[in-house]
Formats: sequence, C-alpha cells, structure tokens
Amino acid sequence: MTIEIIENYSEWAPPSYVRGMVEALVKSVPEKHLVGLESIILTTTTASNRSFRRKKVKHRGRMRSKVEANGSYQPAWPGHAAFIRLYVNNILAPYPPAATRASLISKLLLAETLFHEVGHHIHLTKALEFGNREDVADEWAHRLTRQYFGRKYWLVVRLTRLIVRLYKPTYPHLDLYLESVIKQR
Repeated sequence: MTIEIIENYSEWAPPSYVRGMVEALVKSVPEKHLVGLESIILTTTTASNRSFRRKKVKHRGRMRSKVEANGSYQPAWPGHAAFIRLYVNNILAPYPPAATRASLISKLLLAETLFHEVGHHIHLTKALEFGNREDVADEWAHRLTRQYFGRKYWLVVRLTRLIVRLYKPTYPHLDLYLESVIKQR
C-alpha cells in the first residue's frame, strides 16, 4: 500500500529534506493502521484559500484559527478517501533554521504532527477509544514516535535516558520534556 505524498507550497520554499523525511516516517507506520488513507498533502497555510484561513475550530475546548494548526485530518466521506494535511511552515517556523537543519530535530518535529494526524485516522477507523479525541491522537502519536525513534535512533534514546537520570535532580523540567518524548511502557 502506498500513500501518495503531494506537495503544494505556493510561493514558500520548504527545506529539501521534508518530503524524504515524511516518506520515511510513513513507511515506519504498520500498514494495518494506514488502510483507507489515500494521501498526505504537504502544504502551507498561505497556500489555502481565504475561507479556510478565516475558519475557526474548537481545539481542546478553545476556539482557534485553522491558520495556527500544524496539521489536519480529513476523514473519508462518500466518494473520497481520507487524507492528512501537514502545514510545514507552521511545523518548522517556531524553531531557528539552524535547529531544523539537524536531521533528528526536524524528524522529531515532523513526526510529532504526522503521527498525531495518523492517530486521528487510527482512532476513527481501527481503534475507537473512549476519551477526548485529541488525547487519543496524542497517545497514538507517542506510541508511533517511540516506535520509530526507538528503532532508528536507539543509541540516542539510551543516551538521552542516561542524561535524564543523571541531571534529573538538578533540572527537574528536563525530565518532564524528554521523558514525554522517549518514555517506555
């Protein structure tokens, strides 16, 4: 099963590695979770039409502009398959360009959003769980992220765990951030 990856950036020029990273991340997801997902659209919020940019959505109890989103999941409807949109400019913009050039950091940023949206797809099509849909999608994102980075960057994960254990008493906030990304069940 192949998921089509479509790029539509309008005038914005993304870093050259984005498409390859997204392809690698999609290949890491078990195929049983991707059944029914037709494509992933890599785009920017500026490439969207005006009516999209003006829309508001309820996110975790608050009304937010769609322009602030890092991604969106569109479920299947009659005659159309499900797809995911990743707003690459929003995913990479908050971080300095030097940081996003590092392969591990940019993969982590893209994985966080992509796997969250895949989590929405899994929740809707495979494993309907009780609870807030954003929380369920976050849980799937954590599972898929741990699976990908645990396999591909196992040495970095182990070193990070060691650093967290050594510096936990000195920097308690470091534990909260890093453990949420790499914790094991």
